[in-house]
Amino acid sequence: MQLRSRVGVIGALLTAVVVLFITLTPNPVDRGHSDIILAILRALHALGVPESFGYAYLEFTSNIVMFVPLGLFVGLMVTGSQWILALALPPLLSGLVEFTQLMLLPERVGSLYDVIANTAGGWIGLALAAILRVLFSAPSRQEQLATVRS
Repeated sequence: MQLRSRVGVIGALLTAVVVLFITLTPNPVDRGHSDIILAILRALHALGVPESFGYAYLEFTSNIVMFVPLGLFVGLMVTGSQWILALALPPLLSGLVEFTQLMLLPERVGSLYDVIANTAGGWIGLALAAILRVLFSAPSRQEQLATVRS
């Protein structure tokens, strides 16, 4: 197994554990942290983020950010036709999480907006992985032969 694939597998597993812990604990992750959330929003507003960027936007953005590493690591680990599965993973995993919250975790709120944000984050991570793979790919055998012949 290539180093890239090993990093992808380990990173994806660790990230999945963190994501599942955050999303499937019985209590909302933001409960009891309103002071911190307000401080973050104040800091963002002080940096020039519009005042209209409130809690709902912060939560949506946080969901995107949470799934970027998962998409990145999955993108490092897959090959060839597995990319189709990699593209399906973020909406499927997020849909399963939100359905579980809706059906089994009464303190949590299953949301289509969360599925959209999580999927976007996962796909951004996959795109980053694809870019990194192109930037750091080894030259092909034909490129190596062409260099030797010239």
